[in-house]
Amino acid sequence: MKFTISNDIKLAEIPRGLFRDLTSNFTLPNPKYIDAVKFKRQTCGIDRELKFYATNPDGSLSLPRGAGSEIYKIAREKGKIEVIDKRHSLPDINVQFKGKLRPYQQQAVDPLCQC
Repeated sequence: MKFTISNDIKLAEIPRGLFRDLTSNFTLPNPKYIDAVKFKRQTCGIDRELKFYATNPDGSLSLPRGAGSEIYKIAREKGKIEVIDKRHSLPDINVQFKGKLRPYQQQAVDPLCQC
């Protein structure tokens, strides 16, 4: 299974059981739909569920990068993983703070700067 990290998490060559588990975990009831039903309003055009994944034409699955560590743990239990890191890294830049902190802000920052 390929676990690609970029602007999202892309899983390729996924076992069927894992595909089903992940799509189910990243599908949630739509609160707007629930409210519309509850208050007897029109539900036309409101999805019943919110899907926080995309199925790609090549059969892979794209998921939110913020859930990467959880997805990795779940995927690792299901088989061997090849991690491909496609994140962009930029050179460090030197930035100096030229603002003025308020006294309560300075009080919070001083202990942090003593390290």
